[in-house]
Amino acid sequence: MDMIEAMKVAVAVARHNSFSSASRDLRLSAASVSRIVADLEADLGVRLFNRTTRQINLTDAGMEFVQKSTCLLEELDLMRSAVRERHDTPAASSTSPA
Repeated sequence: MDMIEAMKVAVAVARHNSFSSASRDLRLSAASVSRIVADLEADLGVRLFNRTTRQINLTDAGMEFVQKSTCLLEELDLMRSAVRERHDTPAASSTSPA
């Protein structure tokens, strides 16, 4: 299981309060979103979402997982941006003009 993808899926489901809305946002099938969440819950050994036919609610464990995942995903984006910016910036020449 790709943990980063699973974190993104869980955050999207929580944000949209819907598997189908999250699937549209992520451009994945609803079945894929459901499978990823089920695999994540199995891996963690906890239920992240309470599901009924009409609504989805985060469990306490789900709330903690989504909050921490959101922070980690933001940090990952910041790190990627910083590395890209550093790579795109030309290095100063160590030789002085003659």
